[in-house]
Formats: sequence, structure tokens, C-alpha cells
Amino acid sequence: MSQPSTPILAGQPNNPKLNQIQQKLLTLKLKRINELNTNLKDLLNKDRIYASNASYLTINYVTNTKDYTIPEVWGSLNPGENPFRGNNQIRGRQNQNSKNGGGGDGDAGCCSIM
Repeated sequence: MSQPSTPILAGQPNNPKLNQIQQKLLTLKLKRINELNTNLKDLLNKDRIYASNASYLTINYVTNTKDYTIPEVWGSLNPGENPFRGNNQIRGRQNQNSKNGGGGDGDAGCCSIM
């Protein structure tokens, strides 16, 4: 059995007298349905894991990855261990503050104005 080349209205048999507007609307409707079907197939093919496995992976990451923003749990970093705050950065800020006239008390500066 071959399918008709143009979609037909429900409740109407092959009616060659469908006007062009109805044909365009039906074509657009079919196109939207096909796009939705494709999107649903893509969703179905995505890799998924069980919630229990995701919870296990999260717990494993949290217990094995040190987070120094919670010093009560992991302790604090020794000077020079923090890769985001090196001695050269502090000196650079002091030099920049003294050049700009800010931070007259000699500290590394508590604030940055951007």
C-alpha cells in the first residue's frame, strides 16, 4: 500500500479538492509531528544512569575531593599550597596599590573595584 503524497484531513477520504491553505497547514502539522518524534527518539537514546548510582558517585566525589572552603573538615592549606593565591600575586597587588595610591596601610588590599 502506498501512502498519499499529501496528508488528508481526518474524516475526509482522498479529496482532491482540498485547497492549498489546508494542504499547507496539514504539511506543517506533519512536519511538527515528525520533529517532535525525532526529538523524542533522541531523548530516548541518551545515556542514563539510575538515581542510586548518581547518588553514589556524588557521595564518592564529595568524600574524596578536598574542599578547603570547609576548614573544619579538611583543615587549612599551608602557605604556598594554594595555586590560586601565590606570594607573587600578593606582591603584585601591593605594588599595584602603592602605584595607584590605594591601600596606604601596606596590606594586600581587601577590595577590588572593577
